[in-house]
Amino acid sequence: MTHNDEAFKQLSHSISCVRFPLVVAILLLHAYTAAPSLGHGTYFRVLYPFALWFGETGVPAYFFISGLLMFYSKKTYSQQLKSRFRSLFIPYMLWNGLFLFAYIVAWKIGFNMEINNKSLADYNVIDYLRAFWDRGDWANGNSMPVLTPMWYIRNLMIVYIISPLVFYVIRATGLLLFLVASLFWINTHNVAFILQTVTMMSLGAYFSIKGINPITFLNKYKILVVIFFVFFGLGDIFLHQGIINPNNVFTSDISLPFHRLALIGNTFIILLIGSFLYKRGWHFPNLSKAAFFIFCIHYPLNAAVRSVAKLYPQWPDIVHILLYIASVAIVTLICYGLFRILNRYQPWFIRISTGGRA
Repeated sequence: MTHNDEAFKQLSHSISCVRFPLVVAILLLHAYTAAPSLGHGTYFRVLYPFALWFGETGVPAYFFISGLLMFYSKKTYSQQLKSRFRSLFIPYMLWNGLFLFAYIVAWKIGFNMEINNKSLADYNVIDYLRAFWDRGDWANGNSMPVLTPMWYIRNLMIVYIISPLVFYVIRATGLLLFLVASLFWINTHNVAFILQTVTMMSLGAYFSIKGINPITFLNKYKILVVIFFVFFGLGDIFLHQGIINPNNVFTSDISLPFHRLALIGNTFIILLIGSFLYKRGWHFPNLSKAAFFIFCIHYPLNAAVRSVAKLYPQWPDIVHILLYIASVAIVTLICYGLFRILNRYQPWFIRISTGGRA
């Protein structure tokens, strides 16, 4: 497949159509994880399909897309690194730096600011440097920088650096890397950032390295894809609502594999939805351009908005459910509004902070 054929154009535009919905999925997840213990069983059961079944699909789907596009590129390795320096490294350093600066300002005016349970009063040069990498704790590969969602960008940059190795492994062994990584990922009872990265990026990379258009593939096997999606999706939701303790969603040996496999099924269905939207001319270019900016800026706003609900855990579940929905809508609107304002009056900042995506 080449960049000039119709199949690649359909793929590219289909992906563009789902960039914004995938960012909304991430917002749905973080609105829940900011206050996971609010309410009781009803709160968890009502929100699970939105916050965790769909919400946790965002980052794995983005890894799949990144792996897919990484090897469709006709750029050389050095050209890829140069391009990713602008589109990944600069935004990564900028947003983490701004967030860290906000912590420092708050500390200087008298607040006792902590990052990963360590006070800024005890910080040294190494601590400040590690704030950009893992906040002082690698956590067996599950660490996050000071702006925590940026672990996705950090892992993405690492994969780009080792992309020649990934290419030769997949070309020689096919799906073996994906199968091995996924076997560990679906059975690892923690967030498993590294395993998620390898699983989903190697799956996406497989399609491009082997010259398979995933849209064509998914349309050809649509019935099987839908069966996979429905089986693991319904199984995931049922297991987390009817069998296990709502306050500890990953205690069942069978629920975790169902959940992780459901995320793969969701990724495939989202691509099919993107293809459906593209064919009907529903492209949403402005929302697509704003997606990366919203991803970068939403986390502190989300924490601030959700902190209001955390002050009143005694309120009924229905109230907390409504507050959850309202918080997602408020944060999305604020982020998108800021994007539109800055894009109009300070376009240079949008160009730099989004790596040229807007």
